[in-house]
Amino acid sequence: MASLSSFLPQVGPRGVPSTSAQNVDVTITAGETLAARDCVYIAGVYNTGTPGRAYKADSSDGSTSTYATVGFSTGAITAGDSGNIRVSGILGGFTLTAGLYYYASTTGTITSSCPTNTKLVGLAISATELFLNVQTNFFIQGNNGWIFGGYSNSVVGTTDRITYANSTTAAQTTANLSQVRYGLAGVASRVKGYINGGNSAIDTFVDTSDKITFSTEVTAVTATAKLTTVRAFLSGVTEGLTKGYFQGGSSTAGTNAVTTGDKVTYATDTTAATTTSNLSAASFYTTGMNGGTSKGYNAGGTTGAVTQARADKITFSTDTSAACTTSNLSTATNAFSGVSDGGTKGIWTNLTWADKLTFSTDVGAVATSSVLRLSRGQHAAASAGNSNGYFCGGYTGASVYVANTDNLNFKTEACSAAASAALSMARRILAGFGDVGW
Repeated sequence: MASLSSFLPQVGPRGVPSTSAQNVDVTITAGETLAARDCVYIAGVYNTGTPGRAYKADSSDGSTSTYATVGFSTGAITAGDSGNIRVSGILGGFTLTAGLYYYASTTGTITSSCPTNTKLVGLAISATELFLNVQTNFFIQGNNGWIFGGYSNSVVGTTDRITYANSTTAAQTTANLSQVRYGLAGVASRVKGYINGGNSAIDTFVDTSDKITFSTEVTAVTATAKLTTVRAFLSGVTEGLTKGYFQGGSSTAGTNAVTTGDKVTYATDTTAATTTSNLSAASFYTTGMNGGTSKGYNAGGTTGAVTQARADKITFSTDTSAACTTSNLSTATNAFSGVSDGGTKGIWTNLTWADKLTFSTDVGAVATSSVLRLSRGQHAAASAGNSNGYFCGGYTGASVYVANTDNLNFKTEACSAAASAALSMARRILAGFGDVGW
């Protein structure tokens, strides 16, 4: 019978020495001081820390465990120094129970008890040795989604939190808006989000910006981030890491659609007009979507007289938005929402229609399996990661507002009713985003 080691990788990365033929070590700079056998993650653009540096994995935050590239320090490394991180093979020196699987735990430790933010890191093949990378886990998951404001026979400032771990929704009063608003839009990073514009009463347009800090779950008005002009029924597109865009909308009652593009810089909480990000056509009731680290999309809407299938693509590196006809919706529609998996595809849906947008080709197509379980419009959405997203609330017609929530599975591209994630109150023309960074 072949030994376990005969099935392990026999080569290391080019130019980087391995400790033995069966192990793969990479040389990484430590973002903090590490001890031997610390379980670490190597930061990327959506993780906490300086990209390319190693930090102690911590299962209390999904960005430092579940959806991070994980390995183990083979020896002590002082912060700022380089050292070896083992990403595959066998590492000894632990105290383990042979035969059990181990997961990233808190502050660089490992555990055989599966935590909420799960990252499988190895299998104990003896009382001291861990066989690393039994499973490569590319599951990316945020912690919470947030749904703000809306209209429910009156304008509300209510905020609901969706807890992704158990797919439940509850009102979170510390995150309520600073003023009641509907027809608003939001953008977010992994640390904070902004909820801008809208109507504070029927046909009362505002430029207000509220910022929510995810770590404290507190929302507060942020004057430096307010829109450059008052408007409602606009949409947001986030780059995820450093900036977001608020595009289009209506500046007065009636059919006064605008093309206006504003950019909010996350580091400084400031918003400024960015004409290169203006929409290719004036429109309100549009919807924005992140298309990965390099681009985003804005689609649909209405001029007030004509409903549109138009799609624009915004290039993050240049802050430039332009018409992208291959991404046009299959059906002209407005007052809808969409979710993104942050890298490969996104789903737009409204009433009895849904489209899938493939990011690599910028091509949209009908996605009948993604249609909402309850036909409705004027809903909000929150992407939970690369596994799923939520469509919340909305309007079925004849003054019927709903609290219904659907859960979209990106693998199957199918929506299912998520009763436990229903909003705390029925409402429409609301805004939402997740803390996953797209």
